[in-house]
Amino acid sequence: VLGVTAGRDTTKDATLADGNYATINWQLVGTGVSSYDVTVFQNDNTTVQCATVNVSAQTAQYNFSNCALTQGLTYKARVIAKGGAGNTT
Repeated sequence: VLGVTAGRDTTKDATLADGNYATINWQLVGTGVSSYDVTVFQNDNTTVQCATVNVSAQTAQYNFSNCALTQGLTYKARVIAKGGAGNTT
């Protein structure tokens, strides 16, 4: 994960400085990837805050426009690359 952006905050880093709807940004893995699973967790890294979405292999960001985050709390984003057979990387 390269970082999070939202609103006027266009710096891909660990801090959401503007807005409540995060865009998670990552680097594309390359060949052999058919899609990515993207999830936002609460700080405990187990409680799902924003449900997992599956995006195409050509996508390097996802905006959780239907999942508001609360300013001042800590969240963790996870991006998992999936191969054609559903294998994770």
